Amino acid sequence: MLYIKIGVINLLLIGFILELVGVGLFYKNFSDFFYTSPSKKTAKKNDQFQVLDSVFNPYFGYVIRHDHKSPGRYNGWITNNQGFQFRKGYKKSGTAQTERCCDYPYSAEKGEVLIGIFGGSVATGLAFTMQEKSIYSQFAKLNQFKGKKITILNFSLAGFRQPQSLQVLSYMASIGQKLDYVINIDGFNEAITSRLNLSVSSEWTYPDANIWSSMGKRLERLARAVNAGNSDFIAPTWYALMGRKMQRNSMECTFSSCYLWYYFRQYIYAKQEQQSIQLVSQRKEMAWSQFRVNLRPSKNSSIKVNIAGIPMLTAQLWGKSSELMAHISKKIGARYIHILQPNQWFDSNYKPSVKNHGFKHVPPIVSSTYPHLVEHGEKILKNHPNLTFKNFAKLLPGSDNSLFSDDCCHYTPKGNRIVINEIAKLF
Repeated sequence: MLYIKIGVINLLLIGFILELVGVGLFYKNFSDFFYTSPSKKTAKKNDQFQVLDSVFNPYFGYVIRHDHKSPGRYNGWITNNQGFQFRKGYKKSGTAQTERCCDYPYSAEKGEVLIGIFGGSVATGLAFTMQEKSIYSQFAKLNQFKGKKITILNFSLAGFRQPQSLQVLSYMASIGQKLDYVINIDGFNEAITSRLNLSVSSEWTYPDANIWSSMGKRLERLARAVNAGNSDFIAPTWYALMGRKMQRNSMECTFSSCYLWYYFRQYIYAKQEQQSIQLVSQRKEMAWSQFRVNLRPSKNSSIKVNIAGIPMLTAQLWGKSSELMAHISKKIGARYIHILQPNQWFDSNYKPSVKNHGFKHVPPIVSSTYPHLVEHGEKILKNHPNLTFKNFAKLLPGSDNSLFSDDCCHYTPKGNRIVINEIAKLF
């Protein structure tokens, strides 16, 4: 009996020490206490902003695999036949009367108004909120919608930037998708992705290199593994995927010792990934990649493609893409509304909710690029005959943290509702 007591005491002591180490490690990484940190809550809230189970799309870079469901522990979404997300249970329909909503092209019934939402993850969050019955029923109360049925169609996806949204609208129009309203809310991803792509030697106008380029490189390694009969090429991809899985698991832990365990495993996989990349990079087959490319700039361009010139180039690309979306919208009989999305870092009063957050690169990019987006929108887009432009950059006050679900760019349901109320005024 004595030995059992000693064993139990030792186990409790070990568990207590592991908890202390886990708490200390979490504080080191996030400058916050594990059991009360908003970082864990943010990781769960922002599930819809993650590009999970993504696949290549031949026209707009990537989408989520069709019929993919969010993990059951979250509020839930499901993708349609084209890989775009909808709130789970919204308009239970489809050929099999499943919970999946709105395969494309979606045909409107008599008296049904179709509102298409375009953009990145912020637009996705707004689309999910607008698909709540209490929200879209508010639109139905507007004079021009009385007696009509409102359907919110989502064409946005995390990481999308221009000209991806332009490509989505163009493709959807080509396969016969009709819309009554096209609402495009963007600006943040354009600013961030252009700069970050340039920093990793990827074409600045291409989709997010962290998503599209990473997917492509993994595919190339797999192809070379098959061609060369060498599994070394597959190893970096497997280690990277396992590392991400450990990272997600660590943020779902109830106890800090659990966080410590998954963090340690994530660290090991990251080390193994680096070692395996170094190993395969020495082989001549890895000397090139279609997904690491810088297009040769035009000789007619007056602005050099560098850090200093990127903000203005980004605004020009963003604006031209919007003008083309307005043209396509007119062709399919839709009114086009373009909104520059709010961002908390464009407000000097914003104080991050997590001290050691992972978005240190965001404030300087927003502060250098958003003024160009505002200027381009106010001077050019606002005067376009087929386009309604609204600058919502400072709509959500940075002093109110209850409006933001993280220190990047996403909104809480409260923040989403404020933006949606302002959109409703445009009707």
